[in-house]
Amino acid sequence: MNNKRGDISLSFGFIFSVILIAVIIAIAFYAINYFLNFKKCTEISLFYDEFQKKIDRAWGSEITKDIFVGGLSRGIKSVCFLNEGNRGAGEEYTALEDYFRTKGNMFLYPPENACEQQSRKAQHVDLSELGWYCFKNEDGKVRIPIEKESFDALVKIKRPQ
Repeated sequence: MNNKRGDISLSFGFIFSVILIAVIIAIAFYAINYFLNFKKCTEISLFYDEFQKKIDRAWGSEITKDIFVGGLSRGIKSVCFLNEGNRGAGEEYTALEDYFRTKGNMFLYPPENACEQQSRKAQHVDLSELGWYCFKNEDGKVRIPIEKESFDALVKIKRPQ
């Protein structure tokens, strides 16, 4: 008598190959996601550094009236400035309120998209005329007017005209 049952046996090599392909695809997706996040975090660091360099150049010059244009990912909706002692209003202010303790004066909104770089202390800036203000990220670019007159000790961040 022949004892034939349904023969659906797959070889060990075939099953191992399928599992190996699935693991390789999962690792590839993880690596792509990691590098995309790394790019976003690098853009934020470069934005902060380029802004500070522009401020330092203006601070070292006699007279400056310029607009800093910095690139940020579209996940960042705005760059906000807060002069110490000022209060603000709006959704950005409410979302960033917890980060004001960091002694920073420059904040990225929304903070959850800022790669643990929600705030930074911009040096040599005068925010007294600005108070609390957010510059919108439009098409991946943030435009921040800066100005320094002959007798100014610090560079002023201005509201757009």
